[in-house]
Amino acid sequence: MIITPLVSKWKNAALDLLFPAYCVACGTIGSWFCAPCLEAVPLRDPACLVCHARNAAGTLCNSCKRHVPNLTRAVWATSYDYTPIHEAIVQFKYSGNRSLASPLASCIVSSIKKRLQVKSMVIPQDAVLLALPLHPQKRRERGFNQSELLARVVADELSLPLLPAFVLQRIRPTPPQAHVRTREERLKNIRGAFAVPKEHYPLVAGKTILLVDDITTTGSTLNDAARALKEAGAKAVWGVVVARG
Repeated sequence: MIITPLVSKWKNAALDLLFPAYCVACGTIGSWFCAPCLEAVPLRDPACLVCHARNAAGTLCNSCKRHVPNLTRAVWATSYDYTPIHEAIVQFKYSGNRSLASPLASCIVSSIKKRLQVKSMVIPQDAVLLALPLHPQKRRERGFNQSELLARVVADELSLPLLPAFVLQRIRPTPPQAHVRTREERLKNIRGAFAVPKEHYPLVAGKTILLVDDITTTGSTLNDAARALKEAGAKAVWGVVVARG
């Protein structure tokens, strides 16, 4: 059966009527994250990912670099403890609510633009975006990669190139990092989980990679992905995420 644009429009309208969107923050009907609540999300000041010490550039402290040696810096927009963001990420990631990709990605964009405005950060001309991949098995189970959806929005809003998803691959399934308690165990759990196929080395060589994900805690996952990218010739790797847990 061929579905015409008019039929599709009426179908979507009927679905919206039967299953209306409720703002994750205030419950207002109309959108999954209404504009006033999105504007109210508290953007975090730049800080070291490991020790949280504030610094204008948001780079890693020299003493903390040993914990995530492959990351150049980590940029996170807000805290995972902020209830609306927590609820939005849970719905987005585990309930398949893809409509939340845009408002969550807009938090990343707002955070980056704020840093650019006060000149605490400059995006290099060789910068490209890349989504943190899921293992194929996990992607099949979830039906999508939330990081890819976020990366598309960020790339569009910042007018940055987005590398194809196949550039970085997750070659080893691992237990969720949230189930691993200590930093040392997280590092061990994720070690060697990522790789860049050699035929794709030219796509990352000499580039500053902005690696996009929804949430980070210790940075262990971002760090191992950064390891693989640097082995492929990347000049620098930034972790760019919605929230820090």
